[in-house]
Amino acid sequence: MLQEAFRILYPDCAVPQCYVCVSRQALLVPLLADAADFDGMIAVLKCFFHRPLLNTLGAVCKLEPESFQRELRKVGLCGESQIHEIPKGKKRDVYDIVKRLGGARFQRQKEYVEAYLKENQFHGNLAIVDIGWKGTMQTVLQKYAGAGTALHGYYLGVMNMESGEYYDGMCRNGYLFEPGWKEEYALMERLTGQIFEILFLSATGTVQEYAMGKGAVRPVFAEPEYAGAEGEFIDSLQSAALQFLEMARENGLCEEEGAIHPDIAMSPYARFAVYPSMSTIKIFEKFRFVDGEMHKLLPEHGIFYYARHPKIGKQDLNECLCKIFFLRKLLKVNLPYFKILQLFITKLHMKSDYRKKYYSKEEDGA
Repeated sequence: MLQEAFRILYPDCAVPQCYVCVSRQALLVPLLADAADFDGMIAVLKCFFHRPLLNTLGAVCKLEPESFQRELRKVGLCGESQIHEIPKGKKRDVYDIVKRLGGARFQRQKEYVEAYLKENQFHGNLAIVDIGWKGTMQTVLQKYAGAGTALHGYYLGVMNMESGEYYDGMCRNGYLFEPGWKEEYALMERLTGQIFEILFLSATGTVQEYAMGKGAVRPVFAEPEYAGAEGEFIDSLQSAALQFLEMARENGLCEEEGAIHPDIAMSPYARFAVYPSMSTIKIFEKFRFVDGEMHKLLPEHGIFYYARHPKIGKQDLNECLCKIFFLRKLLKVNLPYFKILQLFITKLHMKSDYRKKYYSKEEDGA
């Protein structure tokens, strides 16, 4: 999608381009080959822990489920054990289990990633173009590329990272927002992220790992995550977005260098997703979003159920990646949900227990 958009806006660009098939899972899990302890593993994989359970760790690492559960029981744990509540004395046990069940694969995949990037001329001065938001992929790719490669990231938007996640010489730019510039747009994305990312979903499944075939390393894709009515909906939405770019180009909405001003790009998105009508909510009633596991965009229950079960309501809201849609559907009245959530996040520091444990205040600042 991004490549098609680039071709529309820059039809005469002669800069050599290469589409590299990667994913967070395919790049991060192999780095566990070098993790020294349990906390090191969690630090590598923390972007996956929307549900901070040992089951999530096993699934991300693609450990054989029955073997993983059996080994956990031997040390008095289970798949539902919370990652940030693992006793210090048990952390080494979990580390050893993961290494024993997955260590050989981690090392093999690390070698495959390095070979795949080398085959795709991943060296020298390179520009990475991606959606965003923190630059995780850029940081990981830099680890694989080494000191001889300089990466410059160009994203739709970039957010703050923890100070320890920046590497020397890291360079990244956001089109819609950056730390210290258009930060309200960053919060809009954060509160409607699933809707935003629908525009950039691939027709293929995500990259799960890499394999050697016919003398070269090739990505191994999961089954396509969206099919049927959902796939058709995504196709129509993405086609409309590309048509908008063509219209913008033809009608002079672009600036001289070919970029549409961020305010022009965000204004219709805000009307649709940040301040949604009930007709907008209805469009997504049956839509499921896949992010490692299946997520519905809207609440599973009604307001009276959550009134009787407030802990479940808090958990569902916490795990929902489109909180504005959640509240709009639940309450059904036209309130300034974005402003309300902005207050909670910036003033009351609303974070899950996991984020409080493993993420700094700096990273969650709007």
